[in-house]
Amino acid sequence: MHAVLEHHDASSARPLAEYWMFLRELARAPFRTAALAPSSEALATLMVSEIDPHAGVVVELGPGTGRITEALLARGVPQEQLIVVEANPRFARLLKRRFPRVLVRGDKAEWLASDPLPGAAEVSAVISGLPLPALGPFAQARILRDWYATLPRAQGFYQFTYAPVSPVAPMRLSNWGLESERLGTVMLNMPPATVYRFRRRRAGDHHWS
Repeated sequence: MHAVLEHHDASSARPLAEYWMFLRELARAPFRTAALAPSSEALATLMVSEIDPHAGVVVELGPGTGRITEALLARGVPQEQLIVVEANPRFARLLKRRFPRVLVRGDKAEWLASDPLPGAAEVSAVISGLPLPALGPFAQARILRDWYATLPRAQGFYQFTYAPVSPVAPMRLSNWGLESERLGTVMLNMPPATVYRFRRRRAGDHHWS
């Protein structure tokens, strides 16, 4: 599936205070903040487009101010079936106020392999706003190989990137038993962003994007 989406950003509806918070946190920790601005509505919609709200627990990594979290809830994911993992304590406090029934875990995603989430066996999908290229190969391995690839029911790890290629090298994914597929590009995001799905490689499938 390859789609190019062009939608107007609904950023004007976002409280200005959240934008200033986002910019401050980007300045404080540029390598831990994936986006240059909160995700556009179009990007959030593409990120959650394959999520089955009734399939099980959904985990969101690096939700920031919660734009994609909102899209998950709008798609029908119950708050009680959503876990968000946000290492930035300011963002985590904001998320707890905005989504009181969502479990907010104030950890780095790299720690999940050694400190499992509740209900890990029921995780059906992972949505990621993490800056995977900036985190480097060790953190990528901890998140994708040591944690995500061990989730028995997870059907997809959804990641956006501003780069023209997969945010994790295809050979590295292959070594971890995973494959990558590009789902689409949102041209009117700031900057344009592409969404990839990582999942366990099926027998005989060597498709890399």
